[in-house]
Amino acid sequence: MRRLGIISCQVFEMELAHILDGREDLDNIYMIKTSENISLAERIECHDVRFIKEPDFLPRLSRSLDVLINILPIGLHIDIEELEYQCNENINSFKDITSSILLLYGLCGNALRNIICREDVRIAYPCDGEGMVDDCICCILGRERYMDELRRMGSYFLTTGFVYHRDKMLKRINERTERHYDSNDSKLMLELNDYRRTLLIDVGIGPEDYIERACRLSSELGLEMESTVADLRMLEEAVGGALDSLSPRPCYPIG
Repeated sequence: MRRLGIISCQVFEMELAHILDGREDLDNIYMIKTSENISLAERIECHDVRFIKEPDFLPRLSRSLDVLINILPIGLHIDIEELEYQCNENINSFKDITSSILLLYGLCGNALRNIICREDVRIAYPCDGEGMVDDCICCILGRERYMDELRRMGSYFLTTGFVYHRDKMLKRINERTERHYDSNDSKLMLELNDYRRTLLIDVGIGPEDYIERACRLSSELGLEMESTVADLRMLEEAVGGALDSLSPRPCYPIG
């Protein structure tokens, strides 16, 4: 079987669509029909996406190079036990019908430290020479640049996925805290903690208005916006490495 399972945070929606569009060798992209997956499918331009009801509906034997994707809602890291549970449940539903599974997450407060050690399934994830990275920001900046930016106190990081799905993040916070949390609360929190700027990590892909959206959000938060160029190599290597590690396309004798 040559099928990769991808379980990803919604924050990587734009980056994942871009990377998959760059893979000409993919035969099939399957997704479970959820709002998060539909949003990703709309951003994939070079491949057709097939929606399925359940992973078990896919054949266990396949000669093609396939990916099976489930995008999990942004903000699960607010409750690390919930994040760990959701990742484990998705791995369990994928493991018997995929050759290996790629987790597009960082450690997220060590929520995934036990998951990546599972011995019943092959799991890949974004990493560098020091191992799995801490979070989504580190995935698109790299560990060294991330640490350099963190040394500049008062930085509120913005990614394309966060800019587009921040309302969903606030909704999840509201559900967990049982109170209404909005931009004014964010602004007050940032002021109290001496935040001075937003830093947009510009991946150079996605809809044309994402910079405008980031500027508007920065203004709402009362912060000046700066930007830096993202580095997608870690994500590209994670996806590419996981796909390339699958067994080569089988050859069958003629006649």
